Amino acid sequence: MKKYTGVKRITIAGLLLAGIGVITYLFALTIIFATLLFTFDDTDTSLSSTLATNTSTTYNKEIHTHILKSETRDRIAKEEKARAEKLAKEKELAESQKKDKKAKEKKLATEKIKKDEEAEKISNETEKNASKYLSPVGLEQVTVARFVDGDTTRFYYHGEDVSFRYLLIDTPETMHPHDGKQPFGQEASERTRELLVNASIIEVEHDIGERTDKYNRHLAYIYADGVMVNEVLVREGLAQVTYIYPPNIRHLDRLKEAERLAKEEGLGIWSLDSPFDAPSYKESISNPSSNSQKQEYFQNCTELRIVYPYGVPFDHPAYQSKMDGDKDGWACER
Repeated sequence: MKKYTGVKRITIAGLLLAGIGVITYLFALTIIFATLLFTFDDTDTSLSSTLATNTSTTYNKEIHTHILKSETRDRIAKEEKARAEKLAKEKELAESQKKDKKAKEKKLATEKIKKDEEAEKISNETEKNASKYLSPVGLEQVTVARFVDGDTTRFYYHGEDVSFRYLLIDTPETMHPHDGKQPFGQEASERTRELLVNASIIEVEHDIGERTDKYNRHLAYIYADGVMVNEVLVREGLAQVTYIYPPNIRHLDRLKEAERLAKEEGLGIWSLDSPFDAPSYKESISNPSSNSQKQEYFQNCTELRIVYPYGVPFDHPAYQSKMDGDKDGWACER
């Protein structure tokens, strides 16, 4: 009985130990399983987070790319619109300028035609009227040496360079030392030059009185291919009839008639509110040589002609008004 009791105790102890072992094993398995489960869950969370982050980044990149593309399209569209508007404006401006140019050319052509017609009319009228008056007497052929202004020209006369003052007329000044530049002075000078340059034959006619003035200029009527230049200048309103000193009045009536017609039509100087030589029209002319060239001084024309045999013009550094006796802008001319 005692022996059985001891065995029983051993069996119970073994069973307890075995139970404790099983429990310990199961606890260990539980811990291991829990650890594995926690690790798997953490990995899954990390993977999910990484996936979500990658997905978000990709989405953001796609949105950014879309925005950039949209902005680029808008910028290109604006640039193309601005370019198209610029081209349209340039085209419009070019067409406007082209129209203005054509209109200007048409206006100039019309004015030229009108001017040529008027000039031809006056020329024909002058030739026709010439038969009503005294015919030229003692015409002598000359050639131009130098143009001075509307009513003064230097011609080669009998082999010499001589100054001629157009009889009975006065044109506005262009470079007078005291009177300066006057209205229609440039037009008168250009018209005289035009008539003489285009002429095949140039002739001069002295009147029956004094042949020269106090400045030693020859006083004459000038003809370009038979047309009196004095009369053309008066008829076109580029000169007035004046300096009337008998007996040099052979063609006075003829010139007076031309002046009457020019006044009636309001041509040239007759279109002004006051005489062309009025102080209000005076435009001073400075000597351009005074600032850019060293002045040259001569006591008189004898000294000047040693250096400059044919005299000097108004813009020359040696020019002095006191040596320009005839006030034609040329000092000490022979």
